[in-house]
Amino acid sequence: MPLKRIFQKRISLLQAVFICAFISGVIYFGVRMNFEGKINSDSSLLAVSSDQLKTRRNQTGYKYSRPLFTVDLTQETESLALIKKQVTDMINTDCQNGNLYQASVYMRDMETGEWTSVNEDLTYHPGSLIKVPMLIYYLKQSEQDPNFLNKTFSIDSRLEGLPMQTYTNNSIEENKSYTIRELLKFMASYSDNKATYLLNKNADIPSFQKIFSDLGLVVPDVHDTSYSITVKDYSLFMRVLYNSTYLTPENSDFALSLLTQSSFTQGLSKELPADVTIARKFGEMKTADKRELHESGIVYYNKRPYMVTVMTKGYNPKNQAAVISRLSSVVYSFFSKK
Repeated sequence: MPLKRIFQKRISLLQAVFICAFISGVIYFGVRMNFEGKINSDSSLLAVSSDQLKTRRNQTGYKYSRPLFTVDLTQETESLALIKKQVTDMINTDCQNGNLYQASVYMRDMETGEWTSVNEDLTYHPGSLIKVPMLIYYLKQSEQDPNFLNKTFSIDSRLEGLPMQTYTNNSIEENKSYTIRELLKFMASYSDNKATYLLNKNADIPSFQKIFSDLGLVVPDVHDTSYSITVKDYSLFMRVLYNSTYLTPENSDFALSLLTQSSFTQGLSKELPADVTIARKFGEMKTADKRELHESGIVYYNKRPYMVTVMTKGYNPKNQAAVISRLSSVVYSFFSKK
């Protein structure tokens, strides 16, 4: 039949609907087969199964959303097996030599999320490491009140009951007023217990504890001196600062800038090149028969920052600091070649 007659011939409404449906079906199945073929050819690049990832979200305080705090691979990464073995061997040797009673280490590539740990299930008293969540607490409060960090507190000479410190540095003066911002500097950079006392005294404890519950951690009883935490769980505080998933980017960056000015130089930073920046916090605690010394830090090596948290129990803080230093050097050598 000539084309002219076909186009001149009237088409019924039913025929038009049928033709449109047919053409749409051809397009739909053609596109679907094309994309399914691509997905099935390399599904590992496009999806990760639910048993490989876990997330921690805020479960309370919001009606419709649950802000993401952390995303984690549930299993250790095989590519870090070598450094895990090296660290394990070093810890075992130091325990045999009497330099340690026990130690745990957590290591993480901050860009890829790959991680591994040694003696992850052991728990420790955080000591001054608890100053990092207190830092986070005060910066969180400042997000509700822009002038919050300008409030002032002062300390008098009647202060008693401060924990003993082996490693001390700058400290606030008695009967002198300091802004919260200044006190945070003394607490985070110099681990000053006087500044920490003032900040703890004026903190809203339930709001401070909420940080732990938000991150899925055991909530501390501030009056319980036996509170303990694992090396992996503690590392969450450093991770949420690095990823700005709990505070604003500005506050996260400010917190980390204070931690890069740590006055403690006997641990993670001691054997590393002087030009390598580390945002770090150390903590110590004396128990009846042992001493605990820990340090957690983010090492900004070129464009591949990594985290290392070391927690130790032993009998001599100087020996434990040396262990942390040696472990840090070995971990640095591994990640700098990765």
